[in-house]
Amino acid sequence: NFKEEPFSVIPYFERLDLMEDMDSPFLQGTLQFSVLKGEMQSLGMSFTMQDFLLIEVSSLESIENTSKPSQLSEPRFIGGLFYITDILKKEVTNPKVDSYTIHFASTEVLSEYSRKISKSYKNKTRQDIIKTITSDFLVKDSRSEQKLLLGEFEETRDDYQCIIPNWSPIKSIMWLSKGCISRSDSDSKSFYFFQRFEDDLDRSFNFQSLNTMMKQKPSVGNDGDFLSGYAITPHNSDLNEKTKRTFSRRTPLRCVTRNLSGLDRLSKGLFSSKLLSHDMVRKTFTEKTFEYDNSHVANKDTNVGLV
Repeated sequence: NFKEEPFSVIPYFERLDLMEDMDSPFLQGTLQFSVLKGEMQSLGMSFTMQDFLLIEVSSLESIENTSKPSQLSEPRFIGGLFYITDILKKEVTNPKVDSYTIHFASTEVLSEYSRKISKSYKNKTRQDIIKTITSDFLVKDSRSEQKLLLGEFEETRDDYQCIIPNWSPIKSIMWLSKGCISRSDSDSKSFYFFQRFEDDLDRSFNFQSLNTMMKQKPSVGNDGDFLSGYAITPHNSDLNEKTKRTFSRRTPLRCVTRNLSGLDRLSKGLFSSKLLSHDMVRKTFTEKTFEYDNSHVANKDTNVGLV
């Protein structure tokens, strides 16, 4: 249970970044805003690392389009509830202004610190075990009232049995994922567990192999000649459409970032068919050649949008 204290950052808003990261199991983000010195205290407002954050946005069907004007939908909460993980207060050049940067993550991150798994599993594939752990220890324990989904969970080969020795949910999932082999592709062994935003702004957990994801056409907000994004709008949805548009603050396309670690992907042969490695201790060179099927080679969009 928590007490909701609405605070509109529209007059103070500077930047919002929401990040989907394949290397992180939880959605993350930062919010930057500046206020007059003492204004937060006069409103009786304060942020701590025990607080939660609700972000209400409007979905923009188009930010840039040559043939049609942008359309602003009704405000909706994006991704449900977030937990504040860090707060930075910066003294800027203007002595009358305080600048804040709030870092936050989806509330499921709290289960990583509060839940432990001591349980045996048998006669299930690794994918089945991971999906069960996700449902029992992350989805059911989520403090977010908004719908939390089980997204894509790629099927893996062979039944497996194990005992989880009092580990956290994510540690258990990461350990299980290291031995996964895709049922549809025996060469696909690099799996990732991550959260992402769905089209309806809900968030979902997903478990997929790198090979499977590379076969899909990337989507970073481009749909034909549309560039989709979000607009920050006033909390009060009773305002008329003209007032909403007047007060709305539109964020750029980069507000949703799909992050990929270049060095990590290079080690798996993502950008090249050949990898040369140097062992400084043994003073040896090794060469590894990666074999790609036709779907990888033919996908001209493979590296589009990668950071």
